[in-house]
Amino acid sequence: MPESHKASNRMWARLWRSENHLQASLYNDLYRLVFCDEINARRRKRRVSENSKVLSVERNWIRRNRDKWLAKKRRYYRKHREQCLKVARDWAVKNRDKSRAIANRYASKRRAALIGVSIGDIALIDKIYARAQELRQWFDVTVDHIIPLSKGGTHDARNLQIIYRTENCAKNARLGYRPTVIFA
Repeated sequence: MPESHKASNRMWARLWRSENHLQASLYNDLYRLVFCDEINARRRKRRVSENSKVLSVERNWIRRNRDKWLAKKRRYYRKHREQCLKVARDWAVKNRDKSRAIANRYASKRRAALIGVSIGDIALIDKIYARAQELRQWFDVTVDHIIPLSKGGTHDARNLQIIYRTENCAKNARLGYRPTVIFA
């Protein structure tokens, strides 16, 4: 169909809708009732594609403007501190194992930085903590420093092992302690 015919059809449809407003709204309502599932499916599909476009645009902006983004987050947190803390506490209660693992991982890194101990390859360290998180489905395990940080050990993948939590408590900061089970 030529473009001029399409334009004239659209113009005619607009004119008819403006003159027959009540009848047009009844037709629209009937169409929505009959084709409700198809309309909702189209809306969902459009929403998903729009969300992915928006997310990719936002991610790119964040990569380019990391300092601005962090400043914006800090301002938001200062303004809505109580609400942010409540959301974080609720998440921690619902996801107790994940929150414990995250807290342990960052606590070790923070302790190492405070003492002035060298920190190894973060990717390898994160793999060890992720493996411990997997094992927590079946066992009560924790990540332990073979040579404790307080005794001069490093926060490095070679100095980390996954052992039972009770054995880690028994080991404390002693050197030479041999746990019965070391998870791989």
